[in-house]
Amino acid sequence: MSLTSHLNDTSSPIGQYLSAQFAQTAAITRVANPQLRTLTTLRPRPLPGEGYPYGGIGHAIDYRIRYSFAITSWEQLVAASGADRLLAWADDFDYAASLVAGFTEHLEAMLADIRPVGRILTKDEELLLARYCYVLGLFERVFRSGDVDDALRVVVSEGSEPSRRHPRPRLRRALPNSSPVWLPTGQTTSPAWACSRQTDSVTSCPSR
Repeated sequence: MSLTSHLNDTSSPIGQYLSAQFAQTAAITRVANPQLRTLTTLRPRPLPGEGYPYGGIGHAIDYRIRYSFAITSWEQLVAASGADRLLAWADDFDYAASLVAGFTEHLEAMLADIRPVGRILTKDEELLLARYCYVLGLFERVFRSGDVDDALRVVVSEGSEPSRRHPRPRLRRALPNSSPVWLPTGQTTSPAWACSRQTDSVTSCPSR
């Protein structure tokens, strides 16, 4: 059962908890909503013809909030299931597996370095963690809907043959050009990861 379904159902365990613990929300929203309507929403401006990636941003925020409370191993993340599905569609399994392994390696190193649980991060740390959370959300979307964003096409090409167990992924562009993506530097084995905050690549800078 999805979180949205729980929130919409007042009889669900989450719905009951919220009703019991936050019983006066109506009084708060009556005051807050008129104030919020007068404010400007801060968000990236999508390119002409492109929609705002609400789903992707929502997944990224979900992961970011989780990292404030605990570090979950890669194997326990829904994103890992999405990565496994991508590997099943890959033209070159070994290369695709090395890309995913490289991402997870740097994800773990980054988390160990910035230690996001229970503390306020610096701006640079937040920017870096946000990029990783966005990519985790892209992996999760593969598992939940079968959609493969352009940012992940480096793992599975559009011309790959689907396996018997999985349908062909629906490749579509869902992000503005300014959205973070992760790209290898072009090496064919043990790919390194770009390390420039001036590009649109998800980056991590620990040495290998």
